[in-house]
Amino acid sequence: SKENKTSVTNETNVTVVPVVLNINKAADVAVVANGSVVNYTIVVSNVGKVNATNVSVVDAVLDGLTFDKAGVVDANGANVESDISKPSWVIDKLVAGESVKLWITATVNGLVMGNVTNTVSVTSKENKTSVTNETNVTVVPVVLNINKTVDVSPVGNNTLVNFTITVSNADLGNATDVIVSDVLPEGLILDNYGVVDVKDAAIKNFTQSGKTVVEWNISKIENNSIVKLWITARTNGQKMGNLTNVVNVTSKENRTPVSNKTNITVVPVKLNINKTANVTVVGNNTLVKFTIIVNNTGIVNATNLTVSDKLPEGLTFANDASEGYSWNASTRVISWNLTKLDAGNIKEYYVVVRTNGTGLKTNRVNVTCKENKTEVPNSTDINVKAVNL
Repeated sequence: SKENKTSVTNETNVTVVPVVLNINKAADVAVVANGSVVNYTIVVSNVGKVNATNVSVVDAVLDGLTFDKAGVVDANGANVESDISKPSWVIDKLVAGESVKLWITATVNGLVMGNVTNTVSVTSKENKTSVTNETNVTVVPVVLNINKTVDVSPVGNNTLVNFTITVSNADLGNATDVIVSDVLPEGLILDNYGVVDVKDAAIKNFTQSGKTVVEWNISKIENNSIVKLWITARTNGQKMGNLTNVVNVTSKENRTPVSNKTNITVVPVKLNINKTANVTVVGNNTLVKFTIIVNNTGIVNATNLTVSDKLPEGLTFANDASEGYSWNASTRVISWNLTKLDAGNIKEYYVVVRTNGTGLKTNRVNVTCKENKTEVPNSTDINVKAVNL
């Protein structure tokens, strides 16, 4: 002062300490497939002794990941502003010793395979130096395998064929939005289709380029799992020889079709029929026994066979024939139905008739089957002569 030029002093101390922020980022999965959604959790902590203000958190979504949305899990009392168009947040004040939890979802876009590193950083008004943390996810391709088998080959015309389709996902990532498409070739008519062990498959059939297509839409096939599908189709006889049936599978994660095919050989059913009489010359009012032999000389089974024998005038049915016969008096036809005659097998029938009048009597017999409606005929003659006393 004016009266005392000697300074009188006092002092006080404040301790300036740095704001110490910590940030940690974790993904909910370690291995993902293309097209999968990854959920990240970010925890920002103030581990120092003083409050941090204007805390800015920025996540750098790299190639291979497409940002979906972001938000706040737990603000812990802080005021947090989010930018929904990009993964960034501003925390007005982060009290010493407190944490804020944030979240991000991103979709693997298939631009990068292998390790994808995602980095997040945090700064504050008191400390402009970025504190960063990163997390890795490994992006792997979805590799689907498809296999198609048939229950029988070769087959005859007009025969029902059963196909089994097995789709397997042996890779590390789940396959989603799986589409299985089966194209029936010419020569096969769709009968039915379905699933063996898939609960949520949507199935339809349609015509494309003149061919019938069966399509299954399966929401998800998890890794290390399989699904089984089935088709039944009937050979229509329009084409003989090899028929190739192709099936494809794609998924959201891999649009490149994976294909498999199976071949069936359609061959004609070959039936042969022969009829003989125990006598060739006989008198009137005499019993004659005809023997009928049906032979499947082809390499495929014949089913739903009908053997028909029409008696001519001059021959009367003696009510004696092989078991299972059916007699129609008005048409004079005796017939037998046979469920199946295996390839290489024969079936023998007989019928006993009585002659009624003289002259040459021609007895015709034919056989048809489900696979071949064309009649295969045969006939035998007997000569009925009058007794000359």
